[in-house]
Amino acid sequence: TSAYGNTSDALEKAESFTEANENMEDDADSDEAETVIGAAYEAESRSLGAVEYAKRDMRYARSRYYNDSDIIALSSKLDYVQVDNEYFTDACFIGDSRIEGLYFYGGLKEADYFYKPGTTVYDMMDSSLSCNGSAASYIDVQTALSQRRYGKIFIMVGVNELGDKTPEEYAQAYADNIERIRELQPDASIFIMGMMHVTTEYSDASDVFNNDNIDNRNTAAAGLADGEMVFYLDMNECVGDECGGVREEYSYDGVHLKAEYYKLWTEWMKAHDINKLIK
Repeated sequence: TSAYGNTSDALEKAESFTEANENMEDDADSDEAETVIGAAYEAESRSLGAVEYAKRDMRYARSRYYNDSDIIALSSKLDYVQVDNEYFTDACFIGDSRIEGLYFYGGLKEADYFYKPGTTVYDMMDSSLSCNGSAASYIDVQTALSQRRYGKIFIMVGVNELGDKTPEEYAQAYADNIERIRELQPDASIFIMGMMHVTTEYSDASDVFNNDNIDNRNTAAAGLADGEMVFYLDMNECVGDECGGVREEYSYDGVHLKAEYYKLWTEWMKAHDINKLIK
């Protein structure tokens, strides 16, 4: 258990909040209903932070690696502003091959990048990762974060471990990593970037590597956001089709974006920066 608490009930908390919201919607004029949702929000505000949750049709798990769920996490509800590339001069990105793609093709070289294909939430702190495109320069995250002060730290991992452990275990590992990052970078704002989806065709063909599993784990990890120093961002809206999957024409393999589409991700991030972090 980390300083961010036991995450095994993250989905249960989100479901409780969503249920209260439905109760209010069923009787919008009822003071009692408003009290129900108000109490639910206040009771869970420390765990849920500024993260919003949306109700959807029930999705039934097709493997043991995730749970039945009818909720998804949305980006933290904050005062977002448009920024330029200079905003990211004190930022770093940590993650797997998707972060690698962002470095090479996103047009955002002002930040530092630490990545390796195959990186997971379970090994991201200790593995030797590539640094800023150099095939000869490798460093582990803990060492990297000990060498420079960052104002913003963006993390995206998860797709490689969709067939490993449960969403609750995934979120607990995320919490442990965030705790260690906070020790190394106490003044940095940390952005949990929800896993990018796979294409709808790829998702439909797999019982494990599918978007319901991704949403399950994203929702669990989003519960770690406190709305003060840790935030949750879901970039899927900038690359998604009508079913929520990555648009087929945007991906060359169902999992990764084609080079020319990484800039959609960059532009989305530049439109979702937090006003209070502007110096």
